[in-house]
Amino acid sequence: MGNITVTAANVATVGIANVVEGQAAAAITAGQVVYKNTSGTRALAQSDGTAIESGTLGLGIAVNSAPGVGQRFDIQISGQFNPGGTAASGVVYAVSATAGLIALASDISSGQYMSILGVGASAAAINLSIYASGSTV
Repeated sequence: MGNITVTAANVATVGIANVVEGQAAAAITAGQVVYKNTSGTRALAQSDGTAIESGTLGLGIAVNSAPGVGQRFDIQISGQFNPGGTAASGVVYAVSATAGLIALASDISSGQYMSILGVGASAAAINLSIYASGSTV
């Protein structure tokens, strides 16, 4: 079915959300999935990289953009958020094989890491309940 198509300007927290500040390891756009790397900065997460790149040290959604290396930005780690694209109620979402994107958990292929982001609450919201398994499918 593919990844959620994100419009960065539409990404937002919904209601009560747990948001932390991070430092970018590269350019980050609002709505992208980020992981904490071994140096403590944030980079684009992906399911077909390493366990760390799939989020085992920390995972979240960029709430705003960071135009380059070293820039500070906000990362939502729990609560409900508008992904800036169309979600579906009851659907489980995960880190995509494409760096920074959100995919259906059912789209994660053999050999890729399963990192759950949450469950769709409506067409415009996902309930974040992050679980980076560190295990491949």
